[in-house]
This record gives sequence, structure tokens and C-alpha cells, in this order.
Amino acid sequence: MDKSKTCAFTGNRPSKLPWGENEADYGCVAAKNRITEVLRALIGRGYDTFVSGMAQGGDTYFAEAVLSLKEKNAGVRLVCAVPCPDQTTGWKSADVERYDSILSRADEVITLSAHYSTYAMHKRNRFMVDSASVLVSLDATGDGGTQSTKRYAEKCGVPIIELF
Repeated sequence: MDKSKTCAFTGNRPSKLPWGENEADYGCVAAKNRITEVLRALIGRGYDTFVSGMAQGGDTYFAEAVLSLKEKNAGVRLVCAVPCPDQTTGWKSADVERYDSILSRADEVITLSAHYSTYAMHKRNRFMVDSASVLVSLDATGDGGTQSTKRYAEKCGVPIIELF
């Protein structure tokens, strides 16, 4: 991965987004459209690698937008930074199918820890920031892992594009 051409994403899970799991909600549709706009602009600036942490919610929207844009933009790559193989434990079957579908279409899947732990999530978030020269953020709450990832990006001098 060429860090200068790599963008990572951090975002909230559905429980922290104003629309929850209702992806037909105007706010969710607008957020997904904004993600696509930002991705197009970054591709126009020469970015070709996009890293998703593959959590539910924002990470999923981001990964799906990259996959959609890959169809018309040769050379665009999706890298899935999976914190651990058992990340989907406890998820609904439809969410696991969506996750598996994204992983099967990704250009690269990097698993960062052998088992689930808070540290596995932290390690994944740091990996994403360390791999990128820009971070896109969908942060509705200003707390949790998304906020921690943004603080780390600021500390590392990685610019953040806020979607909210």
C-alpha cells in the first residue's frame, strides 16, 4: 500500500447513528451519497486504495461505496482491515452475509488479531491510520472508537475529512 494514495475510514455503528439500522432514512441516504462524493474527489486526486475496518454501519457503507466505484475506476482497491476472524460473532445473519459479500469482493483482507478483544479493535484502528494519508470520518456522537481513531489521526498529522 502506498500511504500517499491511501484513504482510511472511521465511523459509527448503527446504534450511534441518528437513523439506526434504517438505511432508507433520508439521513442515511444523504450520508451514503456524501461518502460517494468524497471518494470520487479522492480518486480524482490520485487516491487508489481505501481501507475499511469492516464494522457495521459507517464502515460497511464506505466499503460498499468503494466497491461500487471500482466498477468504473480501474485501479481502485478496497482493503478490509479486519480486527479478528470472529468479528461477526453475535451479528444477525443478514449482516454476516453482507460482511462476507464485501470481504469476497475486496482486493485484500488483513486480519490484525487472532481473537476478539478491545485491543484488537484498537490495533485495527491504528493500522488504518498508520496506512493512510487521509481519514474520512462519519462521527455522529463524538465518542467511542471513532473518536479515539480521530484523535490518533490528529496526533499522527493525518488530515480528517468529516462527513457530519
